This record gives sequence, C-alpha cells and structure tokens, in this order.
Amino acid sequence: MDNKVVGGLRLRQMRVANKKGCSIPTEYDVFDKKCYANYNYAVRDAASFTGPVTETVYTHKTASETMAATIDGKLGSYDASGYVLDLERDFAKASATVTAAAQDQFIDKPTRAMFLTMNVYNTNMDIFVFCQFLCEFGASGVGVCRADFRPFKSFITSWAGFSAEVHLSGAVTDSMLWCRLVFAVLYLYHVSALIFNLCKKRYSTWMVIDFINYV
Repeated sequence: MDNKVVGGLRLRQMRVANKKGCSIPTEYDVFDKKCYANYNYAVRDAASFTGPVTETVYTHKTASETMAATIDGKLGSYDASGYVLDLERDFAKASATVTAAAQDQFIDKPTRAMFLTMNVYNTNMDIFVFCQFLCEFGASGVGVCRADFRPFKSFITSWAGFSAEVHLSGAVTDSMLWCRLVFAVLYLYHVSALIFNLCKKRYSTWMVIDFINYV
C-alpha cells in the first residue's frame, strides 16, 4: 500500500442530554421515559458517563482540548468538543479499545454524531491527507455518513536553516521552499500593484482580468 497512517486515529462523538429540547407526554411515557433531541449546542451533554461493562469513565473534552474545528453536517452543526477515544497505531491495542467501547455502548441513543479522523501520507505524491469520516444520527433514527479528504504539505521550520521542507526520508531540501517563498512575494507584489492602479483608476480591461485571475 502506498498510503501510510501517520500518528493514531481519533474517535470523537457528540451527545445530547436527556429531555433537553424534547418532552414525552405523560400518557406515552409508558413506552420510554427518555427522549433525545437533535443536536445543537444548547442541548449537548457534557457530563461524564461510565461504561456498564468495563467501568471506563468517558469524559467530555472542550474545543481547546480537542483542537478540532466546527463542522456543518446534514443534520446539524457540531462544535469541536466531545467524548474522545484516541486509538494507538498498534492494531491489537486499538482493537481492544474499540471492543471495550462497543461493550460499554459508547455509541447509544444520546449519540448524535461520530467522527473518525486520521492523517495519511502518500509516498507516490509526497503529500499528506487529512481524512475525516462523519456519521450523524438524527432524533428520528435516520443516519447520514460522509467522508472528507483534505491534502496538504507539511513544513518544519528551523532558525538554523531559516526554513526547510522535511521529508519522511529525513532529507532536508531548501530549494522547494525558497521557490515557493519567491512565488508568494511576487504574487503579493503584483496583487498590490493591481490594487494600487485600480484605486488610482489607472486600469484597463486586461488589468481587471488579471486582478480576477489573481484573486
């Protein structure tokens, strides 16, 4: 395989509290005394809960702890907080963690969204890909899943060499980064010149087209 997982995998779920944003008429509470609304920030659950089998305590983490981003899904908008399970790269340990979570019913009725995130490195393209899988669960029982893939290049800067691009092989190359820095400087220069001329009303049709292309 040409794609290698870099680091571990993370499972993060969003939960809602019982009887927040919903209610059950007394004549129907014989069927179920608990109800869970669709997810929104006002009805989210941030209380810790204990797994009934392994007695593992699952705690809620804030957005500053998860360092994730707000995601807009099909059924709601999900902030960066949630209940997190970090899976190790070792298959046996990761499998044991997932099995224990399944026994504890980590995903149950209050669950409204489940995220699986990982970073993958492609050796052919020399590029990283941030992979995020999202499954949403509505109050009606509907489930919607989607996947999002975002490629990116990784750079490590050092004062000794000013900046350098570090490959997984350990080779440090400055030429690629310098070319990109030169390109960025020229790009900013031309955009600034175009904006200056447009503000001074010294423009032509081609100048407007160039500005649109740059932007």
